[in-house]
Amino acid sequence: MPFDGLVLSSVCNELENKLAGGRIERVYQPGKVELQILIYKPGARFRLLLSADPQNARVHLTSSPAANPAHPPLFCMVLRKHLEGGRIAAFHQPGLERVLVIKVDSRDELGFPAEKHLICEIMGRHSNIILYDPSTKTVVDGIKRYTHAVSRFREILPGRPYLFPPAQDKLDPLALDEEQFRRACLETNLNTPLPQVLQRRFAGLSTISCREIIYRAGLSPDMPLDQCGDYELRVIWDSFHRIFVEAGQGRFANSLATGKKGELL
Repeated sequence: MPFDGLVLSSVCNELENKLAGGRIERVYQPGKVELQILIYKPGARFRLLLSADPQNARVHLTSSPAANPAHPPLFCMVLRKHLEGGRIAAFHQPGLERVLVIKVDSRDELGFPAEKHLICEIMGRHSNIILYDPSTKTVVDGIKRYTHAVSRFREILPGRPYLFPPAQDKLDPLALDEEQFRRACLETNLNTPLPQVLQRRFAGLSTISCREIIYRAGLSPDMPLDQCGDYELRVIWDSFHRIFVEAGQGRFANSLATGKKGELL
């Protein structure tokens, strides 16, 4: 399933409940764009995986340790310096963006309190993992460094100001009422299938999530917008609103779909 803003909301809620207050014991970088962080809380240890892989960027708990290189990469050494021994203060997702901010209370070289943020941007080939200093509002380092030659919008280099990825021209589902939802939908081309209407107009939704919303509304995902009347728009809103209310309240039921032979679907 695509790691969209809705899925990240569920993951953020899980990590906040399980890891907030935990102490970072060790940081590993087993791959070019992958981290594993060992976190201790009284009575339990957790392994947090963060990946900026362009095909499979994600953040989640894992029980599978990975083989690590004999010599840690530079980014890993930077994270060890700034994060190890620190405590996780909170996990935060701005709106329904595919961005997870891990706030860590640590100490600097002189032993004074120093807050750092580990920012995971889950955006396909633009995915990145960035260490950020909120006191200076600058990048400490990134697992992928790049200059304006790659991005006109921002640079990810040590000492450069950190800017969040440019926001998409989409509406925040958490800040809508029914009338705003209807108006946004009806501004779309009327020949557009319903899942595409939702994906084009509202943030945080993959195609699969949009099809699920339409399915829960009791409608066909192939139905175009021009076949919708007041009833259809109302049941789509009810389905849409319900799923985001559940997301906002952290009411998720995570599960795996498998076939007859146990294979993942």
